[in-house]
Amino acid sequence: MIDYIFAVTDLINFRATLSTMVSDLVIDSKVVLPTTMINYKENQSVAMVRTTQDNLEEIQSLADVVLCGHGVNIKTESDVTWINKDLYYEIYDISPITTTDEYGESTYTPSKLHCVFS
Repeated sequence: MIDYIFAVTDLINFRATLSTMVSDLVIDSKVVLPTTMINYKENQSVAMVRTTQDNLEEIQSLADVVLCGHGVNIKTESDVTWINKDLYYEIYDISPITTTDEYGESTYTPSKLHCVFS
């Protein structure tokens, strides 16, 4: 099994396509694969999907789906072989978050891969 990071660039069109698909990967207009790390931004989404390489071609044939990266047991960004890192970053907002406490100001950037397979 391999972990793949996919971007969906148009969720409305993607969901409409699923409703008409005949595929073992799609049941009741939903993709049935182990998925985590879903993040939504407007009409876009990124998700990490664990599946076999055999399913990769069919997943990539889905409307508005772009492969952004892959790896085995992804736990950190360094475990990813990036294919389209910029698109992933564009959808998954990694802009710094600033917090202020009683001692002053501290800045940190949230984890880019905020949830991974256990």
